[in-house]
Amino acid sequence: MNSRPAYTSAPRQRNTTVIADPNAGASSRWIMTIRGRQTTYTVTISLLVLAIIGGIIAITGVMQARNTEQRAATQLVSKIRVFSDRAVTASANPPVTTTEQLLYGYLQNDNPGSYGALLGRVDGQLRIHQGTRGISAYEDQELVNRIDQVASDTHAIRTTIKTSTTIYSVTIVPVQVLGSDPGQLIQVFDHRALISGTLNLLKMFFGVSLLVATIIGFITWYNSTIILKPLNQFRSMVRSIVSEDDLSKRLPESADNELHDLTVSFNNMIDRLETAFEEQRNLLNDAGHELRTPLTVVRGHMELMNIEDPAEVEHTRTLVLDELSRMQRMTEDLVTVATISRPDFLHPAMLNVADLTIDTFENARQLGDFNWQLRKVAGLEIYGDRQRLQQALLQLCQNATKFAPAGSTIDIGSAIDEQPRVLDESGKTYKVAPVSPAVHSDLHTRLNNQSPASGHWLVLWVRDRGEGIEEKDQHRIFERFARVNHAKPGSGLGLSIVDAIVQAHNGKLELRSLANIGSVFSIVLPITVSEYEGISE
Repeated sequence: MNSRPAYTSAPRQRNTTVIADPNAGASSRWIMTIRGRQTTYTVTISLLVLAIIGGIIAITGVMQARNTEQRAATQLVSKIRVFSDRAVTASANPPVTTTEQLLYGYLQNDNPGSYGALLGRVDGQLRIHQGTRGISAYEDQELVNRIDQVASDTHAIRTTIKTSTTIYSVTIVPVQVLGSDPGQLIQVFDHRALISGTLNLLKMFFGVSLLVATIIGFITWYNSTIILKPLNQFRSMVRSIVSEDDLSKRLPESADNELHDLTVSFNNMIDRLETAFEEQRNLLNDAGHELRTPLTVVRGHMELMNIEDPAEVEHTRTLVLDELSRMQRMTEDLVTVATISRPDFLHPAMLNVADLTIDTFENARQLGDFNWQLRKVAGLEIYGDRQRLQQALLQLCQNATKFAPAGSTIDIGSAIDEQPRVLDESGKTYKVAPVSPAVHSDLHTRLNNQSPASGHWLVLWVRDRGEGIEEKDQHRIFERFARVNHAKPGSGLGLSIVDAIVQAHNGKLELRSLANIGSVFSIVLPITVSEYEGISE
């Protein structure tokens, strides 16, 4: 005999994540948060807008200073021409006979304006000056020397002169009284002093801007904290679920919250996960219990079997094969249950209900020696999985053969908007309230209170005249591994599989039963408008 080597499991490679110092890179993590990014973006945009406004203020101030200088220069040329024409006429009192007198008379009658000065220059020498507050141009020797270099006796000059003290805007107009020395009337503006008001305004504006940006940042941070509070709760709860493996927690739902839809969807997802995990745990517990029983029976008989007694060996062999067959059926049912939640569990297509009913009837006749009757056939086509629906109907037929006396009548049928009643062998009918799986009672209530769009239902049913089911057991039989009579063969998963197939078709499974009379299992499926319009007459 070839010996098989013992099974050894290779160690699984584990991915280890090193947890970094929580304080490291805290500032960069803060910037990457939604609240940090929103605050940073808002403050940055605010500062950009304020900087643009500040730039506009600065440009406007400089342009105003330039316009003031330009306007003063133009007016200077015009005014000195008018003044000199009047001053040198014979009617002038006293008449002007020299260039110096002309310049002196003009300076007495003109005001240079803010941060301006008027200088009178005769024969290359500075003779007269008049200034306003904040400017003493005649004392700036650099300015005087530069004027000597650019002055002209023939044409007016407007220029900018930069000294170590400041920047001057200078206009030089040549003047000369006939028969006298040439001279120049010079108008000087301190350019920096002219824009000093704008500079002071900019300093104050930028100081206020920093204060405004700080306030905007604080308000944005505070509002983000309030707005993102549900999201923070969302994150905390997810962490709690991951760390504590607790699926019972739910996010509080608020109708006036923009995250309401996300909260509802997340809570629904957790509901489904909790239900799935609970069902998985129950399935594993129940499967372990159910599989342990036949294994214990087989082990006990094998240990106590007398191998020298052929009759006992044969009896033990038969019992072991029966238990193994039961385990095989249970394993196949468990495989079916495991595939229920998969997206490819159903392969729906248009199917003919009449053909489905007749084929099920023909197959059911092979299940045992009973009086099989095809009572009614609905003539319509629906969208569904033919194999799964036939599997469900045959499972109901199989259950009926377990609890109905041999030779008794078992009915199969399909109808529209017609619920079959419990029927005894004499033909008497009994009106019984339907019972559905308790875990789906909310679905049952909703389906009863809300009809499909067409207002019609398709009913596929199997009826027996068997033992019936006690009222106290009618809800329990839909549970996995639940068995009312342990003397009957079965895994206790049949009705669970049927219920899953029906739910996958958006339908409901109903039971009507009376003890010692019989039972009716009905598969109730909604009919769409298009399906109802195509009903065969």
